[in-house]
Amino acid sequence: MRHDQLAPFVLKDGETFAMLDPRGEIDPSSHPDSGIFHRGTRQVSRLQLLLWDQPPRVLSSTERGEMGLHVSHLSNESSAGAAPSQGSLHLERSSLVTADSCLQQLSFTSFEPTPLRVPISLRFDADFRDIVEVRGIERARRGSAAAGAVPMGCFSPTTASTARHAAPACASGCLSRSGARATWACSWSSNRG
Repeated sequence: MRHDQLAPFVLKDGETFAMLDPRGEIDPSSHPDSGIFHRGTRQVSRLQLLLWDQPPRVLSSTERGEMGLHVSHLSNESSAGAAPSQGSLHLERSSLVTADSCLQQLSFTSFEPTPLRVPISLRFDADFRDIVEVRGIERARRGSAAAGAVPMGCFSPTTASTARHAAPACASGCLSRSGARATWACSWSSNRG
C-alpha cells in the first residue's frame, strides 16, 4: 500500500497536536486536513522533505502516542541524476509533540563507499485556519496571506533552526564515508505558551 493511502498519525500534548503521514510529513495533496495545530488553529499546513528533489521511500513508520513521538525510517528512491543507488542512504526522521511545540530530528546514515553529498529541500507553509475551516466549514470572510518569505539560513549538522512563518529552505551536507552519520534538527513553537 502506498504511504499516502495510509491514515495519518496523530500526536497530541495539551492543546497542541500534529497529524503526520508515515514519512512524518504534512502533505495537503494527500491529507488536506493534516497539519500542526495549537489551540484550534492550524499553524503549519505543509511540511515536506525531498532528497535529490524526490520524496524519500518509507521503510517503516511507527507511533508512540503516549509519548507524543513518531519515528519514520526512510531511504532514498531510485538513482536519478547525481543521486546514489537506491537504498544507499538511510534517514531516521523523529517527530515529537510537546504542549507548545513540534520538534523533528533528521538522522542520516550513508552506505556508499565514497563521500556522499545530500541535497535536502524542505517545503513548508502556514495557513492559520481554524480547525472548523480545515474540516470543511467555509467562512464568509477571512484574512489574506502576506507575500514574501522569512530567510532560514542553512541547516548544518547539529544546528537547530526554528521556523515561525512559511519559507522555503534548502541545504546539503556531505557524509564522508560508508556508515557516516549526520543529524539535523528543526522545530516549530507556538511562542504563546
